[in-house]
Amino acid sequence: MRQILKLLLCCALLAGTNLSCHGQHSLAYQTPSKAIEELVKLPVEPVMSLSPDRKLILFCSYDRFQHRKNIQYGERVLNLAGIQFNTGTNLPADREWYNAISFKYATEDSATFSIEGLPDTLQIADYKWSFDSQYLGLALMEDKGVGLWVVNVKTRKAKRIFEGYLSFSLVGEEMFAWLPGEEALVFTAVPPRSQREPDPGESKPTVYENEHNVLPQRTYQGLLKSEADEMFFEYYATAQLKKVSLKGKVSDLGQKGIIADFAPSPDGNYIKVHYVKKPYSYALTVHRFPSDVVILGKDGIEVTTIEVPPVIRPLGRDAAYNVPRSFAWRTDVGATLTWVQAKDGGDPKVEQKERDLLYSWQAPFDKAPVVLQKTSLRLDDVHWLNDTLAILVEKWWAKRTTNWLLFNPATSQLLDTLAQFNAQSTAFDQGSLISIRDRGFKRLFFQDGSVYLSRKTLNGKKEVVPVLEKLNITTKHRQELWRSRAPFYEYVVAIDVKESGDSFIVARQSKTVPVNLVRQYLKTGREGILTYNKNNLALLNRSLVKKELTYLRSDSVTLQATLYYNKDSLRADRPMRCLMYAYPMDYISSASAGKVYTYPYMFESSFSLQKLLALSGYAVMDNVSFPIIGMNGSSPNDTYLEQIELNAQAAVAAAKGTGIVDVDNIAVMGHSYGAFMVANLLTHTKLFKTGIAMSGAYNRSLTPFGFQREYRTYWEEQALYHRLSPFQNAHRLERPILLFHGETDENPGTHYRQTEQYFAALKGLGKTARFVSLPDEAHAYTLLASYLHILWEVDRWLNKHLKQGPVLRAATLNDGM
Repeated sequence: MRQILKLLLCCALLAGTNLSCHGQHSLAYQTPSKAIEELVKLPVEPVMSLSPDRKLILFCSYDRFQHRKNIQYGERVLNLAGIQFNTGTNLPADREWYNAISFKYATEDSATFSIEGLPDTLQIADYKWSFDSQYLGLALMEDKGVGLWVVNVKTRKAKRIFEGYLSFSLVGEEMFAWLPGEEALVFTAVPPRSQREPDPGESKPTVYENEHNVLPQRTYQGLLKSEADEMFFEYYATAQLKKVSLKGKVSDLGQKGIIADFAPSPDGNYIKVHYVKKPYSYALTVHRFPSDVVILGKDGIEVTTIEVPPVIRPLGRDAAYNVPRSFAWRTDVGATLTWVQAKDGGDPKVEQKERDLLYSWQAPFDKAPVVLQKTSLRLDDVHWLNDTLAILVEKWWAKRTTNWLLFNPATSQLLDTLAQFNAQSTAFDQGSLISIRDRGFKRLFFQDGSVYLSRKTLNGKKEVVPVLEKLNITTKHRQELWRSRAPFYEYVVAIDVKESGDSFIVARQSKTVPVNLVRQYLKTGREGILTYNKNNLALLNRSLVKKELTYLRSDSVTLQATLYYNKDSLRADRPMRCLMYAYPMDYISSASAGKVYTYPYMFESSFSLQKLLALSGYAVMDNVSFPIIGMNGSSPNDTYLEQIELNAQAAVAAAKGTGIVDVDNIAVMGHSYGAFMVANLLTHTKLFKTGIAMSGAYNRSLTPFGFQREYRTYWEEQALYHRLSPFQNAHRLERPILLFHGETDENPGTHYRQTEQYFAALKGLGKTARFVSLPDEAHAYTLLASYLHILWEVDRWLNKHLKQGPVLRAATLNDGM
């Protein structure tokens, strides 16, 4: 199966081809033109990571696309309780990796250096700096599992420090963490196994039962289905938490079990371990199984336990778990555990003045937990400043409302509302509060009565400009300290606390240069360039023309798109065939939907299908605005079909306005919810000659408890579900459609069978369709062979269904382009 793509073809496309009546055949992976293939394989700029003391920079290299999944012969992927296990590495099957690392000092004149002792071939599944910046922990994928390694940055040497193999926490997908106050790591290890795999024995009937319990849930995939599944789940999910010193001394911490997540306290004296326990559910993923939150001492002995019942989460974007959630250490003190409990049962439909409670429990955990705060909206985050100051963030999505609340953790007193944001706010971006780390502790950078924010603003040209601000928590006055300057796009990534905030490091990029790190000095304005990543995509950017388009919908909503085309493909006597790529977004007002902005100085680093197709000779309108607006308090989906047609009409008119597009030869493409949009556009309008739909959902009766931002159920709105389902309206489709779907799609709501059944319906009705089934691919496509084949498929499809337009007089084209 890994060597071929199963191509399910509508017989109408294969006239004259000697195939069976079933209309499918096997085809080797295909590739686009050599020039496009070589572009796809160009190296990627490395990921950069600053050490905690900001004196070192780590460079992690990786491939843009994986050449293969990390599945060896004899291994397989098991989808259990919503987790896809690679039986060879005992990691998630979709785990990606870095293939090289190097270091340099964060100074202007230093050179990069490499590390001795590492394997020749690297697959780095994870890395973490030690708190003192002297070491780097590595999880390396090896032949028989994942090994734990440590790099000594001073000696520039690496060694493996644990003989066994790592496992991972099922929710956080963490494998190891540094232990504050010690030169040691804690990690999840694969326990000794007496046999290769459990013997499930004879199959038994599985009985599902419900008596009057109202438990609506989304359509999750990869759930447990039998006792055999439970046995395999326990076999691959069970881990033993351990501690290892840098000298290699290993000790067990607590009992082995199925670990959802773990974290040492900031002072290193305790470890929080979240264990999953029975009874397992056959209707929910592991995230909702019953569990125990166990606090261990640094010696591994249990101190206390909090029992968490099975999770029930009502429907709705503003819904929450009905049990304690978000267990975390308070980051500014030694060992205080916090968590959140929904006071409304997690149900946003319940009228409740107080929605969430924030609990706090201080070591040594011999007194009762206390309530620190009560929120009127859903609690989203807490940022700690010191013993007497913290900022709580609460949100309510239905009204697009966010509040920043200042409170005193020592007294639980609510002090003030620092900021409020909603759909009508003039602020383009709320901003991100800047934190600083000191060994195991993390606090907001707080100086002279102010917190600091990295925020995006809009200038008079509607261009996005990042700034550094400080916000006085008493006067609420904002002061801009620094602003990104053209022709660069820059944003703050670290502040040097020892320089009292005068020195900070920004990530800088421009149209022609990728992201590099630069040290800035506020008082003098001096700067020092720390890295010199080069442009590997000069050839692409040299040929590709990019233009931002702004235009109006017929109801005066402002829309935008980015036009790409190859200047060498532009002909004065003939317009270009066009491809539009879009993804619908929901809004509660026309004002919020009509906000337009551009990033004129960002480096074009991505290798999207859209850009490569533009390079191949098509005019491509990318990121085409497709707002779906709730009109007069109604749900956006009530007028979904009408609004996608309005959006499409406006986009086609904008394409015509460029003067280079043949408006009689336009295709539309989308992924996931965008694929749903594509199928509906082809079904209900005649604006496009063809469409490409990737990993979509087409039968809304298969997602009866809601989809995307629709929270009304199928039984509440049967007519709506039917009206919006391309499957139920397949008989109306009159345009050719190309379908893709990954065979291991794990995304709720876009099960592989959605495309299977939609294609079967189209085939049965005699429609023109082609279905490309992608092995070893999930919701997002990551394999190089798949990506190249998709390019080949799409180009071939567009060449077939978008006919070259007639030769025109040069005067008919827009000379301004």
